Amino acid sequence: MNNKINVLVYAAGVYNFLFAIFHVLFWRLKLFNWEEELPKMSVLNSAVMQVMNMCLIAVFLLSGFISFYHNDELINSSLGKSLLIGFSIFWLLRLIEQFVFFGYRGPLPAVFLLGFLLYAIPALYRLIIQ
Repeated sequence: MNNKINVLVYAAGVYNFLFAIFHVLFWRLKLFNWEEELPKMSVLNSAVMQVMNMCLIAVFLLSGFISFYHNDELINSSLGKSLLIGFSIFWLLRLIEQFVFFGYRGPLPAVFLLGFLLYAIPALYRLIIQ
């Protein structure tokens, strides 16, 4: 079972790296049209929006890195358990925020549910089994 948990944590790492790439593309994606939308905002709000996005990129890269290079420690240490729970809460909050701010729109709730489960299952395994 532990091997399957390791695979879930690796998958969570890939998931986070993909989200980092997605957020890097925000400045170019027509979906957000930042080229036209950001200048409509105040300089401060435009800067805040971009800084938050860059910070999210850093969070995704860090959690992806930890998921890959500290996979065993995530599963087998108390600090790892805390990080798994924290990453799970992050994705659970993002799932809830999807409904609060955007409603149910297409596949996004399922995508965020996947992020939650990729970390929640190993966290629950760690809490219950070990």
